[in-house]
Amino acid sequence: MKNLVIGDKFRIGKHLPMWGIEGFTPGVDGGIYYTAVNIHKGNYETFTHKELESLGDTLNVFRLSSQLEEAKPSSLKNPKSTYYEVYNGLESIDVIELILTKEELIGALKYNILKYQLRLGKKDNVQKEIEKIEDYKQALKKLQ
Repeated sequence: MKNLVIGDKFRIGKHLPMWGIEGFTPGVDGGIYYTAVNIHKGNYETFTHKELESLGDTLNVFRLSSQLEEAKPSSLKNPKSTYYEVYNGLESIDVIELILTKEELIGALKYNILKYQLRLGKKDNVQKEIEKIEDYKQALKKLQ
């Protein structure tokens, strides 16, 4: 079994809940520990790579990574930023759009607008923060 990545989903058997990978950490034992959320109930559990691998054919994995191979660049991409590339020419916004629903993405954009407005002038250059706010507002307009 290949390593799972954030955004991958899996279920054990045919009728059990669907789980979504939200994070992973290397263990001191050298293994990989996945944090997964039960998509139906919202509770979290930790699975080891060995546990999931031992399930064999009863483990059904729906890979975000296969979606990434076919993904197209996002219309929300900021042409000024070239440092967000995370996978095969795709930027973090491309991956985020694959994982989040439209409503979640709108919420994330609104969150960032408010965050920059509330801390304006307290962290970065004011002009730079104003530009970020405008970038997020433009992205929000494209989705609404």
